[in-house]
Amino acid sequence: MFRDITAPYRFLESWFYDRAVAPAIAEMLDERHDLTGPLLDTMPAEGRLLDVGCGGGHMVITLARRHPGWKITGLDLSRDQVRRARKRGKNLGERISFITGSALDIPLETNCFDALISVCSIKHWPDPMRGLEECLRVLRPGGALMAIEVDRDYNREDGRTFVRRQKVPQFLKPAAMAGFRWKVAARSLSAGEAASLFSGLPLTDIKAGTLPGMPLWMVTARKLNGQ
Repeated sequence: MFRDITAPYRFLESWFYDRAVAPAIAEMLDERHDLTGPLLDTMPAEGRLLDVGCGGGHMVITLARRHPGWKITGLDLSRDQVRRARKRGKNLGERISFITGSALDIPLETNCFDALISVCSIKHWPDPMRGLEECLRVLRPGGALMAIEVDRDYNREDGRTFVRRQKVPQFLKPAAMAGFRWKVAARSLSAGEAASLFSGLPLTDIKAGTLPGMPLWMVTARKLNGQ
């Protein structure tokens, strides 16, 4: 991943992300229920949700526990991540499922999800616009879309706070900070670039901005009816 950020995570990379990074992201977002509430609360009681770039399934499992009527699918390019997600979510039964696949060619039917989320995944897509077009293809007209990603122009203190939350030994924190800054954030999009990217899509109710206290940006929107 450090050589090619678009490559699937290998075993050690998926292990590190699953154990050290993903829990820190999940904790930050879990503390802010208002992030997902206004958007996803409009889903039907038995709606279908897709998580693109689901990693080890942390977000899928959190949402499945909060919304027992939902059917949630997680998609990830890494087979190791999908394997971890399936193991982590095995007690939730058939309400959740995980599949291996690319955001640029989602192996699912058109117009079949009521909402779609993607957390810290877009920077890994070789062609972000094509990936977002695929996301809209599988999203029903009027469906909700939420994307969260590392902000290339993040506030430095927010970045340090995030790295401090990562589950790595203290003596490795400087290396983790350098990796986050130069290998992750530097290869991501800025909040302004994200806003421009989404503005070129058939969406309505677009809201874009940085997340206070986090080195992240978020865009929420809805797919236009008739698309």
